[in-house]
Amino acid sequence: MKICTNCLEERPEEQFYRDKNREDGLQPWCKPCRRIVDRAHYLDTREWVLEREWRGSLRRRYHMSPERYFELLDAQNGVCKICEKPEPTQRQLCVDHDHRCCPGETSCGKCVRGLLCSKCNKALGLLLDNAHIIERALIYVRNFNPPPTNHGTEI
Repeated sequence: MKICTNCLEERPEEQFYRDKNREDGLQPWCKPCRRIVDRAHYLDTREWVLEREWRGSLRRRYHMSPERYFELLDAQNGVCKICEKPEPTQRQLCVDHDHRCCPGETSCGKCVRGLLCSKCNKALGLLLDNAHIIERALIYVRNFNPPPTNHGTEI
């Protein structure tokens, strides 16, 4: 048994996380107290951590500064370069690059084409960034004329 230094309750040792640097091998606070503090810390720093991760991802994956990203975003009026709509989720617009220059997930930074919403980005990926396939899809959509329907009414 051990007394938690936060809530001052005596609890079984299983209720404490291990800490090899302490004499008794256990942290001073019990697991329930630790969870409350850890959750509060997570909520306090969550946005900062997400922002830091996003900035690091821009630099690592696209060799792009956040300033350059926001320049592109301003030039596109904050919307997707293809559908001209804002990102429907709470995420940032996706950075799109020419896969002929840099195949894969990363880019040299010179082949960035623009910012896309997640739907348009996925659509381009599924169409393999292939202009011929995209043109065929466009022709298909333009030429599709559904037959008129009576919707249950007889003429």
